[in-house]
Amino acid sequence: MGEQRKRNNGSRPLEEAGPRLDGRIERSLYGDRAQPVPARYSRDDEAADRLVRELEQRSLRCVVMRVAGTWYCVWWRAGHSDSRPERLATGSAPTRALSICRAVGNLPESLLHSELRGDPAPIRAIS
Repeated sequence: MGEQRKRNNGSRPLEEAGPRLDGRIERSLYGDRAQPVPARYSRDDEAADRLVRELEQRSLRCVVMRVAGTWYCVWWRAGHSDSRPERLATGSAPTRALSICRAVGNLPESLLHSELRGDPAPIRAIS
């Protein structure tokens, strides 16, 4: 892609898989408790699955599907006033793990911060 990066909806650039995105997710989830070397969320399906499980403990749900070679992830939660789910964020990418991470990056920050709720410690990277 060179100097020009793809954009979503004409707004901010789409994030590529790698340490920068993984670190941003780690900091969003754990704040000061973030690991200095985060799990490979955007590059490894097992790490992305651990991320999904972590967020599902916070009453969020996701659907991940592949359509015509592109992976899509949709995060949602049960609606407040009725039983209809509320769509919170979406993401798409050429890989499953990256689609999950891009969608997580689109979640409201208030749903990601765990420090105030005393949630579990950060996900540890597996060597």
